[in-house]
Amino acid sequence: MIETAGTGVAVEQALELTHPGGRVVLTGLPHEASTVNFFGVVRRELRIIGSMIYRDEFPEAIRLLSSGAVTVDRLVTHRFPLAQIQEAFAAHRSADSIKVTGVT
Repeated sequence: MIETAGTGVAVEQALELTHPGGRVVLTGLPHEASTVNFFGVVRRELRIIGSMIYRDEFPEAIRLLSSGAVTVDRLVTHRFPLAQIQEAFAAHRSADSIKVTGVT
């Protein structure tokens, strides 16, 4: 699991969704405290790795995306043209958004 949002809730969800024996790579930078259930981390033998730079993960992520092994279409919840930048920022702050992106 690669967590990139950098929120406490996202970190908790990443840990919950990772298969036993899996690893969670944290690349986002949370600005608030999070509550991590370390009992679940230990019991499910999860590995938590912090990564400041996508040195090794980025090529692997690109490979998985291009091969179709990982799909992300459902993660893009909102698309806006540049002319609607304010609406895009509002959508980004909304609890029902996952990924807000621009369209050309």
